[in-house]
Amino acid sequence: MAGDRGEAGDAESLRLSALNLALRLFAKPRMRRMGDPAAARRAFAAFTGLLPSPPYLLDLPGIVPGGAGPLPVSRISVGPVDRTRVILYLHGGAFVLGSPETHRGMIGRLSQLAGVPVLAPDYRLAPEHPFPAAVEDAAAAWQHLYDAGYDPEDIVIGGDSAGGGLAFALLARLCAAGTPPAGVFAFSPWVDLTLGSPSLAENRGADPLLPVERVE
Repeated sequence: MAGDRGEAGDAESLRLSALNLALRLFAKPRMRRMGDPAAARRAFAAFTGLLPSPPYLLDLPGIVPGGAGPLPVSRISVGPVDRTRVILYLHGGAFVLGSPETHRGMIGRLSQLAGVPVLAPDYRLAPEHPFPAAVEDAAAAWQHLYDAGYDPEDIVIGGDSAGGGLAFALLARLCAAGTPPAGVFAFSPWVDLTLGSPSLAENRGADPLLPVERVE
């Protein structure tokens, strides 16, 4: 059994290395040249469509009330889940691209590992919908879960990249209101919107996808 786990881990590491190489060689140069957000979204969706999803993934699209009108959401789960608890997940994409669909494989794996369903809002993107549209949609998704009967201690908030930054922005709002969630997690969250961190320069070559000269 230990050998099986080791081989599975080695295979996963190889797949991740191959993915990072493909991003660095093909996606990153294209992102460097691309000026149209709509084109960037199509390219990102086409690439992520090639990534595998866990077997038996259940993705139920829906609409919930939002502050600026109906908010599309996806309810994603894999395998047996405890439906008395939930993860509110905010996808990444530099605030201008991405959706629950582009992240469904990762979100499905998260549901499988955590043993709970995931609600992923398709929040509004810039530049068509500038700040604070995304934050308002994240708050609307939280309110939907609360109205559906989940107590704050039954909800964990998570996100990656820009979605990780949104997760912390939502956390700040909820703590100010005295209704903090059970927890928050983030994968490589974008939290320094001043662009003043030395890590931007230090990791410009290491980041496999985002060209640092395009961040602003």
